[in-house]
Amino acid sequence: MTNQTVLRTLVALASVVVPVSGSAQVRVLFENDTVRVSEATFKIGYTTPVHTHTLPHSTYVKNGGKLRIRRSDGAVRGLDLKTGDVYWGAVETHTAENVGTTEVVLVTTDIKQHAAIADNAHAGHLIAPSSGTPLMFCRSPGLSVNIKVDSASAAVTNLAMGTAGVAAGMSNAGTHDGQDEVVYFLRGDGRAFVGSDTTAIEPGLVTYVPRQTRHGFISTGSTPIEFVWVVVPGDLAKRFRTNGVPPGSVCPAPR
Repeated sequence: MTNQTVLRTLVALASVVVPVSGSAQVRVLFENDTVRVSEATFKIGYTTPVHTHTLPHSTYVKNGGKLRIRRSDGAVRGLDLKTGDVYWGAVETHTAENVGTTEVVLVTTDIKQHAAIADNAHAGHLIAPSSGTPLMFCRSPGLSVNIKVDSASAAVTNLAMGTAGVAAGMSNAGTHDGQDEVVYFLRGDGRAFVGSDTTAIEPGLVTYVPRQTRHGFISTGSTPIEFVWVVVPGDLAKRFRTNGVPPGSVCPAPR
């Protein structure tokens, strides 16, 4: 698949809607042999049919609310989801009921290629918007990252997930030698490029970046570009932890 085909395919898939019932829908944003990215909407009072998550997955809460999860073994747990929460989960059979007063919207990345090496097969972790490991990078001014799920925070090696931002008027570019990446844009104005192809950034845009492909983001608005990132496998988070410093750190003067 060429870089140009990658971006054009993303724009086309963003319009694919799979109705579940009159009260819920799943929108497939992107799918290939490595990952599937989808957006699920749960209207107030809706309960899903019994279904099984057969793949490890990470979820970003686009619009928060309250869900009641009933597992196949009868166990029940409540999820009080805040907008911006991140959730890591794996194999489980359950129903999900929206018991709150708001529509819940979840953006989920299912990991297909690396399912065989999934960690914590029946575990899950809910990470609040204020939690994670925030980092800035002296060699990449304007880039900020918050690592939410990785081998250090949740003993997960087959993926890493977090949020990031590129400051207004700044840009960031690079190449991941051994990781594929999915980016889901939340807000901001600018352009994203994969290889030689570019597209305008808008909320809900997804870009898929194959390993060894140069890519980046150019912020042209008055506010930062903000996005969710998922890499498979999760080694990129180790590089972030090695090269990043806490926000507010004083960077050494360029030599």
